[in-house]
Amino acid sequence: MSDYEDKDREWDAQHDGRDNDTSSTEEDEEDEDDDVPYGNHDAVAQRRKKLMKDAKQAIIQRNGNFLTPGSLEAFLDTYGEVVGQYIDDPELDMTVLHSILQVTKHSSDRIKSANLEPLVRHIVKGYPDMLWRENGDGQNPLYLAVKYKKTPIVEYMIDACSNPEDLAKALASPANDGDSKTTLHLALDKDFRPLVTEKLIRSAGDDALGKQDKNGRTPLHYAVRYDQCSDARVRIIDMFIERDQRIISKSKKKEANAPVRTFLDEVDDNDRSVYMRHLETFTAYVPPKTPMAAVNEDAANIGIPAPKTGSTSSGKKQWGAGKGEKEGKPQTTTATAEREQRGGGRDRDRDRDRDRDAERERGEKASAASRLPDDKEKKRREMQEKEDREKERALKLVATGTATASSVRGIDIVTHPVHRAGAEPSPNTPLKRVATARLDGTLALPTEESKKEKDKVAPARSSKSAAKSTRKKSSTSAEKADPKSLAKNSEKVLNSLKLHYMRTRDTETATRFLYGNNIDGIQICFEYNGLPEVMKERVFLNRFGKDQDSGVKFDRILRYVSFPKVVVKREPLGRLASKRAAQTSPDSIGIGRRDMQFFFEWLYAKGVRHIIKVFVDDTSTPAHGDEAIAASLQNMVVEQLHWLKADLDPRSVCIAGTGLKNEPGKNVPSQVTEVALPWSGNNAILRAWSEPEGLPLLPKLSKVHLIMPPATETYDSREWIENNLREFQTRLDKNATMNRSSTESKSTVDQPVKTIMGPPPPPPPSKPKTHHIEVFKVQPATGKSQRVLVGGNGRDGNSSSSRSNQVITSHQWLDTMDTFSEHFAPFWEETLKRFHQVRGERAGETAEGVEKDVVVALIDDGVDSCDDVFAGSQILSDGKTFDYHDDRMGPYFVSATGHGTVMASMILRVCPMAKIYPIRLKTRTNAEGKSQIVVRSAAMAIQAALDKGATIISMSWTVPVPDNDADKALLTEVLTRAVQSKALMFCSSPDGGRFTSVDYPTAHNRERFFRIGAASDDGNVFSWAGPIEGLDFILPGVNVVRDHHQSSSFFRPSSSKSKQQPESDMADRGGTSQMDMIKSVIASSSSSETGSSVATALAAGLAATIIYCVKACALAILTANASNSNNSFSASSNNSSHGEDENGSTHTGANTSTVRPFRLIPPGDANRIAEHGNMKHAFNRLGKVTDQKFIEVWESVAPVNDAFKGGDLDGMSTYNQKLDSLIALATKLIPIRR
Repeated sequence: MSDYEDKDREWDAQHDGRDNDTSSTEEDEEDEDDDVPYGNHDAVAQRRKKLMKDAKQAIIQRNGNFLTPGSLEAFLDTYGEVVGQYIDDPELDMTVLHSILQVTKHSSDRIKSANLEPLVRHIVKGYPDMLWRENGDGQNPLYLAVKYKKTPIVEYMIDACSNPEDLAKALASPANDGDSKTTLHLALDKDFRPLVTEKLIRSAGDDALGKQDKNGRTPLHYAVRYDQCSDARVRIIDMFIERDQRIISKSKKKEANAPVRTFLDEVDDNDRSVYMRHLETFTAYVPPKTPMAAVNEDAANIGIPAPKTGSTSSGKKQWGAGKGEKEGKPQTTTATAEREQRGGGRDRDRDRDRDRDAERERGEKASAASRLPDDKEKKRREMQEKEDREKERALKLVATGTATASSVRGIDIVTHPVHRAGAEPSPNTPLKRVATARLDGTLALPTEESKKEKDKVAPARSSKSAAKSTRKKSSTSAEKADPKSLAKNSEKVLNSLKLHYMRTRDTETATRFLYGNNIDGIQICFEYNGLPEVMKERVFLNRFGKDQDSGVKFDRILRYVSFPKVVVKREPLGRLASKRAAQTSPDSIGIGRRDMQFFFEWLYAKGVRHIIKVFVDDTSTPAHGDEAIAASLQNMVVEQLHWLKADLDPRSVCIAGTGLKNEPGKNVPSQVTEVALPWSGNNAILRAWSEPEGLPLLPKLSKVHLIMPPATETYDSREWIENNLREFQTRLDKNATMNRSSTESKSTVDQPVKTIMGPPPPPPPSKPKTHHIEVFKVQPATGKSQRVLVGGNGRDGNSSSSRSNQVITSHQWLDTMDTFSEHFAPFWEETLKRFHQVRGERAGETAEGVEKDVVVALIDDGVDSCDDVFAGSQILSDGKTFDYHDDRMGPYFVSATGHGTVMASMILRVCPMAKIYPIRLKTRTNAEGKSQIVVRSAAMAIQAALDKGATIISMSWTVPVPDNDADKALLTEVLTRAVQSKALMFCSSPDGGRFTSVDYPTAHNRERFFRIGAASDDGNVFSWAGPIEGLDFILPGVNVVRDHHQSSSFFRPSSSKSKQQPESDMADRGGTSQMDMIKSVIASSSSSETGSSVATALAAGLAATIIYCVKACALAILTANASNSNNSFSASSNNSSHGEDENGSTHTGANTSTVRPFRLIPPGDANRIAEHGNMKHAFNRLGKVTDQKFIEVWESVAPVNDAFKGGDLDGMSTYNQKLDSLIALATKLIPIRR
């Protein structure tokens, strides 16, 4: 009988007569015992406690063997009542699973985990909740199985669990043992078997990955430990990164720009991210060199032999320690030890005296070494300080990715146990002799002589014990990496974490993740915008530095670089001037620019090797030559290339990063995933781009943005161009697939044969996977980005599956209204022209002013009126500004931040006929350093809109209740007049997302303002828009602006601002420069503009469109009434018939075949529809309003779009058909007249 069994029986004997708490807290127990009389509940609880004890004893008695036939059934017959029960008694194991683990822990020599498989599987399959039940120490069975390193039992639990939610709950539950670690923390901290750890991670929920222990560390903080950085651990870290990507992608599908926080964003109690934690453990693993080496060198210089060194319990080198010495004990030779063991008598005494003399001599020499001359001591200290500086610099290089652990001179991996994070030998415990670091930082590897000596001393193990050790290691331990592998894998981990985080987070968050407070000021992007358009080389290098040791510091990987049009003035000095002038003359190098070559060579000298996004505005004349572009990119790995030069040579794209093959370990295929290509319209260029030697050479390319030429600059018809684009898409996919197939075949042939453990890898698929590259055409005239679809391939632009693959900014709402505005704008102009032709000057204006423009007062930060996106008459020239500072003025025809320009473009996108009346507000910096609207300027701006007679006022901002009584009175008075004027007022939800009673202007009169929020792609309210009950409607507001904004901005000079303007208190922020707008149209969804202010501008434009629709119908009918002579319309003909529709509108029409009947829309309806209540009715009638208050406009507008397609406006028949569909829409929107 084992000692464990004796103790267990003794414990049972002591507790058999003890009265325990018999109450049960489990609902299932109460359900089972409903038929038991109340007085017998205590007896049931006592019986179950005894069964729990007996079950544990039964497992011990049968040595845990449940593999024999009938053994499991016999056990269940006796103890089945408690195998799925939780007994809440701290004196017990509480569950049978806990008992099994306690038994295997104490009797592991004879009770094997494999023999318990049937019982464990039965319990977990039938009672999965047992996995998360905790014992008295707050530890669940899964946690204990990992703690005791019972790998097979952990696998049984994972594989047999019938309810994934129970397993996930067990993995997310922290142990109540003081450390607050979960099972995942423990598995990664203990370096549990990798394959099983991977199973645990796959089974864990997202919440489990973000659980933090008492030190604030997540499981990933333990996964990234440097000393455990094996190949298997790299795979595990990749699993965490893939999970983070899935979480982000899932969140983006719901709300594209909603802030997402995952386990990867968590920091520990020392504010260290997982990236910084890896560097921290790297530093712990590579300790600084002690000054002892320098002392040894100085001692040798004065003729004193260098003393030997050994290790103390603290891991520091100690005088007098040599080979074979234990910590803290004097060293004795092997011969002396053998003589002492044999009782050497006089020899032993003589040896002891000799050792004592030797020890005294070593002490005297050490004392002499410590009394070095002052100059020697000074030299030693200087050397030590130099080594410390080199070590600090080396660690920074590793942190930025400029160097790796294995390549840093003076710092190499030391495989000493004390150097491993969290591993300190206990006192008087012998340390294993391992390779140490020499003074030059390289490994002092064991010599052949030392190996032979070690082989002599160390007894040879028997083959049996060796096999047993091997089996034990393979079954319970994770693989251990050698120093070289640790350094190599560390580089992989750092690069993977850095690249993923830079791709998925913004610059500020990524910088904090990599460098914390970033005391060294390391930059992860470079933005040239705002610097001089003409830059002298000498000035630039003096300001920013010419290499890694001067000026600005960069990481090896940058999130992005952005360059507008800039000219670099090279300034050769002295005797080199004539040589450089000859080399750079147009006759020798051509007239193409080479400015970017200077900047990219500068970045290379700064240590940059990888850039995720490259933005270059190369639309000026002359542009960069293909040679200069290739030279700029060849030494940079680029992922997204937006080099805006028309008809760019595909070789310039494919060459990116190829120059790095000359660097060790950098011969990698192209990493380009996305390109933006301005196109002149020449089909030969499309063919060149899609040929096998063109873009299909890029193995990772997935997206191409074709920036289309303006319609006025194309030589071919629209149909011809569309056909060329479809052929381009087909060729691109075909050749990319062919290139991939060829590459895979070559790699299969060239792959060396390796001996591997386990089953062989699956054979390669017989048919290569199709490499599909999405092509989007960007229309500069409208800003729309539309996917190129190939007929017959199953992709339909109207299907939901296709729509999910389109760029996020092409909402169905926007597509519908874009189509409508494209057709309705010329229809309005034609209607207005016919009205004036028929009525002539004699009639003058209508009393209702139906023919007048709809004026939209945009109260914002100004509008860039000279921007090419606006036609000359769309932005009224008599705007107002209230932005006065001292003796300077901020003009209304310039936008301070670009926000007002974006708002104007959104209004005109929906209603191109509207007239924008720009009014510029005044802002000031508050105590928190933020820009805040001056209340008095807001009141005066609203009054200016009323004085102008604006039909609509768009205000994408909020202000708090004024502290100044005079300002509050002025604002209240103006808002009262605005309500009385019946102007339509649209406001955005505030920055906090929730309208309150202190948010002006809406707080003045809730019922007279349209409160607009942003909608995500799926029509649900955007999270930042606030509670839905505080909004009237939601419209597209996520990823809208950058998809649409800018007209011909790719082909015209930049007008980027030279100064950074303060951020205004708008509901969301727009771009700040021309270059931002250039990038925006083809940028990915992560950089698209989002906010309720966008939705507010669209709502204001929608209201203007509705008014124009009613106006057009009324004008057309007035024109018909005035043209009785040609009988085209006859509202007063004797042969006409009259009637009323459901809205009370009168039908008029002639009985001849040439005259069509029309519903009568009187001129007064154009004014009625512009009232707040009636416009709200129109919004509700325009399409289905979902429970999220999203207006599905396509329900009513799509039929009008169908009617407007085809035909011109010259023919009366075609015009009448379009008018009829428009009247049908208008009568649906106009409320019934009471």
